[in-house]
Parts: sequence; structure tokens; C-alpha cells
Amino acid sequence: METKNQNIDLTHQNLLNDSDEHTKALRVEKAMIISFIIIGAIFNLLFLILEKTLVMKGLQFLGLFMVPVNWLVYTRTGNFTFARHNMVLMGIVAIVPWLITGGPQGIGFIWIAPYVLWAFFLTGTTGGGVWIFITFTISIIILMLGKYGIVPIAYSPMVLFQIFMMAFLTGCLAYAFDRSRRIYEKFLIDQKSILATTNVNLQAEIKKRAETEKSLQEQKNELEKMNKFMVDRELKMIALKKELSALKTQQ
Repeated sequence: METKNQNIDLTHQNLLNDSDEHTKALRVEKAMIISFIIIGAIFNLLFLILEKTLVMKGLQFLGLFMVPVNWLVYTRTGNFTFARHNMVLMGIVAIVPWLITGGPQGIGFIWIAPYVLWAFFLTGTTGGGVWIFITFTISIIILMLGKYGIVPIAYSPMVLFQIFMMAFLTGCLAYAFDRSRRIYEKFLIDQKSILATTNVNLQAEIKKRAETEKSLQEQKNELEKMNKFMVDRELKMIALKKELSALKTQQ
């Protein structure tokens, strides 16, 4: 019964530790979300200043307007998922129009690679893949519109091909990194579970050995008492025999 209670206490302690770790993880998550909201606001404001055309300024202003919306929704609901995906959407609003305008100084394409990492980091492997697919779909639509002369395109087909290949390679690296990270995290979780189980078993074994040692000590004490009793009894018998022998001698 005591061993069972001890196991329950250890399990409860492990649950408390997991709860503390979960609270710390939520704090880190909150700090990260707030940091990325601030970073997104700074970059959207910078891109808004650098844009030259009124239409593109309007799109950048829309991305900047999404920042306080994201902030309000997150702070009031604590919805991490919405905040993450909204920030990725802000990235699309910021960089995709540069396929048309070329972006600041005509080198807006360099932001494609950071955007891919941005999407994968914020929404994970699946979410990042979905957002990259959406981004490339929009890009293809823009390219088709440019091909038929509906909208002007800032880059030549060869430059666009290199941009897409760079984004694809960046996405593959981000995917590989994210998968490696998940495998390593799973390995750590499994090791932690094994260590927790081993710890419970060791505690139970220590308790069992302590009880065995206590039982052996009690037996030892009983044997010592019995031995002392037998020795005293023998000494008394010897003394009585000597007395009897002396009495017979006197008679």
C-alpha cells in the first residue's frame, strides 16, 4: 500500500512539473507572438514608406492595419493559431505585389526567401506548406495576367524562375529543419518518459529495500535478544551446577 501511495505521489509530482513546463511554454509562445507582431508592424511601416505607387501603398497600409487587429484578437482571446496565420497573411500582402512593382529599388524579390522561413516558422510544416502554395498560386495568377498584358510585371521570366527556385530551395531547407527539430523533440520526450518511469521504479525499489533492511534489522534485534537470553540461561545453569557440586562436596 505504501509503495502504491508513493507511486501516486511521484506521478502527481511529475504532473505538477509538466504543468509548470506547460506554463513556461505558454509564456515563451506569448513572448514570441508579441515579438513577431512588433517585427511585422515595423517592416510593414518600412515597406509603406518605401513604396512609390498609390495602389501598392494601399496594400502595405492594409498589411499595417492587420497588425492592430492581430494584436487585439490575440490579447483578448489568446488565440495563437489566428495570430500566427494572420502574420503570414501580412507577409503575402507585403511581398507578392512586388512581383508587379519590383519593390524598393527593384530588388523586392530578395524578401521571398525570408518570407518562406517566416511562414514555416510561424505555422509549422503543414501550415507553412499551405501558405507557400497559396503564395505561389497568387504569383502564377499575376504572371498569367502579365503574360496577357493585363498587369505589368517587374521581372523577366528568367529572374522569376530563379526567384521561385530560391524560394523552393529555402522551403525544402525549412521543411528539413522543422522535421529534424520535431524528431529531436519526440526523442527528448520519449527519453523524459523513460527517465520518469525509471525514477518511479527506482524509488519503489529503494522503498522496498528500505523495508527489507528494516525487517532484517528487527530480526537481528530479536536474534540478539534471544542469544543474550540463551547465554544468560547457560551462565545461570553453570552457576547452579557449581552450587550443586559444592553442596555435594560438603555432604
